Amino acid sequence: MRYDLAIGDRAYSSWSLRGWLLFDAFGLPVSVKRAQLDTDELPRLLEGFFPARSVPAMRTPEGTVVCESLAIAEELASRHPEAELWPKDPAARAPAPIRVRPSPIFWKRAGASTASATPFAATRRWRTRKPGRSSWPFTNRKPFAS
Repeated sequence: MRYDLAIGDRAYSSWSLRGWLLFDAFGLPVSVKRAQLDTDELPRLLEGFFPARSVPAMRTPEGTVVCESLAIAEELASRHPEAELWPKDPAARAPAPIRVRPSPIFWKRAGASTASATPFAATRRWRTRKPGRSSWPFTNRKPFAS
């Protein structure tokens, strides 16, 4: 069972990087097709991944095209439960797609020695808005003195 994955440049497209990391970290077989973003290469590549209009896009061995990183993760998790992409415990699994926080198993398989070695952006929890306070952290500051 081999998948096809259309991605942009992993250095400039974090969405493409996320799609590719799923396959790489869990050792799933994939044939990667790359295209430079903002060039004519991308539309030509995506012609083979209809109805996808953006990257990443995955084609299953049966020919079904799945778009978006989270949808790809959910599809792979349902097809490969042994890879443990999502936590086994239902209480931990329910909010996992919302948090989009990879589990320690993910980082261990990705090569990190501990879960604390994960990038800050991937482990950050989003703030909840408190009554009477702005959700943007800098709007409550006093203006600069002139």
